[in-house]
Amino acid sequence: MFSSTAELVDALADLSKRNAARDELVRLGAQATPFLLHAADAPKNPEHYKTILRTLLLIRDPHAQELFRRALASGDEEVRALGARGLYLAKAPEALSALQATINDSPDPLHWEQTPAVQSLIEMGTAVLPTVFALMDSSNETKRRRAQYVLATVVLQDINQRLQPRPLTNQAIQEWERLHQANGSYEWNGTESARKISIELWKRWFAELDSHS
Repeated sequence: MFSSTAELVDALADLSKRNAARDELVRLGAQATPFLLHAADAPKNPEHYKTILRTLLLIRDPHAQELFRRALASGDEEVRALGARGLYLAKAPEALSALQATINDSPDPLHWEQTPAVQSLIEMGTAVLPTVFALMDSSNETKRRRAQYVLATVVLQDINQRLQPRPLTNQAIQEWERLHQANGSYEWNGTESARKISIELWKRWFAELDSHS
């Protein structure tokens, strides 16, 4: 269907050819990266540019890091979210700060609390909790709400891994609720003083958890 890698990259701009072209580029892997990076400098339209970024996300070539860094400065929140996700997948040193900055960008229309940054933070596990604590103390209510969701998801995942509860029991949920209460019952829309007390309790819990890991 396609005679060259360059033609594959051009086909990403064509809705009828996009999926097949993307799949073939991902199969080619890192050898397709130079062609994608070149096309990103002069995309045919905004959606072509986003599709190039999404394709590079799937390839996970570290050579795309600079393109993802530039994406963080975009006025388009979807592009910023792709940039942060790309830096995370490429294990770039600034990935965590990029995810923190873009936590509200490009939410899932069907699941308000889900964004690419939220997904990435959850995938990072308990190591990400210091950054989550900072977001829980944000002046932005939406950031606090999403940070609370990340906290609950990450801690519950950790509980499940440690306890390995019996199937069809609510043991893990009960342990999460116990921890939530013991650490001040943080609520994103609570008073500032109550939030700060809870965050400090969570920090102490994390320090103890970290010391035993």
